Amino acid sequence: MASLFFDGDTEEECVAWVSALYEDQEFKDKAELIEAQVRAIMLTKGQSRPYPEFLTGSRTRVYLRDDIAYAFDIERGLICNIATKQIIQENKNHKIKINGKARFVHNEELRACIPKPDHPQVSSDHINRDHYDHRFENLRWGSASLQSTNQHKHESNVTPSIEAKKAGEEWKLYRTRKVFVEQIGLTYDSNSVKQGHKASERKGYIRRPNGCFTQGTKGRSGYYNISIRGSRHKVHILTTNAFHGLKTSEKMQANHKRGVFNGPADAADLGWTTPSENAQHAHDTGLTSSMRAVVVTLNDGFTQRFNSGVEAARWFKEEKGVVVQQGHIAAACNGKAKTHGKMTWAYADGTKESKKRKFIDDE
Repeated sequence: MASLFFDGDTEEECVAWVSALYEDQEFKDKAELIEAQVRAIMLTKGQSRPYPEFLTGSRTRVYLRDDIAYAFDIERGLICNIATKQIIQENKNHKIKINGKARFVHNEELRACIPKPDHPQVSSDHINRDHYDHRFENLRWGSASLQSTNQHKHESNVTPSIEAKKAGEEWKLYRTRKVFVEQIGLTYDSNSVKQGHKASERKGYIRRPNGCFTQGTKGRSGYYNISIRGSRHKVHILTTNAFHGLKTSEKMQANHKRGVFNGPADAADLGWTTPSENAQHAHDTGLTSSMRAVVVTLNDGFTQRFNSGVEAARWFKEEKGVVVQQGHIAAACNGKAKTHGKMTWAYADGTKESKKRKFIDDE
């Protein structure tokens, strides 16, 4: 494709540009979808508001169509508040909230860059099948037929198998393992989503039933994930299951003992823990956003430094018998309260801005 956006003038140029979007897939209504997309693009020509509409001085951020207070970063696949530059975080269903309304993040991003075609059952399609990758180059409008074609197929349904015959006879090729098992008179067992997958003891590798090894792909939360039978699984949880047994309670969580969760983990570094223990461990290892050093000015004028508000609250309770709360400490550090516990508080780095939120220009 010559350009990420259509910058031509004629319908013939538009047909060529749109056709390139779908050249990797064959599906039933391909010609009709291309025609509808071309028609939608050509209708925007001459409108007062361009498509897409870039922020002044930027070639990577475009205004959302329904709310110009927000922008889509086409290279990073993120939506941010233009005034505050705060990134709008998506939930597990890939939805964000803008002005109190829940919307699919990929739909809003795609609509900001290319008009939605008037075609039955059209929705945004992730070209590389990674539904966490919202970069514009990975998005296009797709019909139900395209969506059905461009999806991961379970290995048992697409991986060929072979059957060895008696000496002197040829190998016979079967279309899938499932067909092979059924034709020799056995029942194909597919009731366990992780059946046939094996976890390695080191580096977070998962061995698939076809013999291939994978560490999965890194999600935005930092965890590595793999897809098994259409469901996404965190690699560190699969590894914990394999080497530390199944969790004894639904509330148990897989914990990285070293506090590092954004890389492939060894089995020895993992273990089951309770949510409260996991949260405390995150504070102790500096993973949570509230893990910021604070300085308190005591009533006698002396100052004392703590690695976090949690540590300060624990110290005052154990050493002084005084109850201070981490949330109120944060409020005082952020300038929302003058004091807490009749003491003044500040972040050790001298700032008053909370670090809990992520911003579009943060490294």
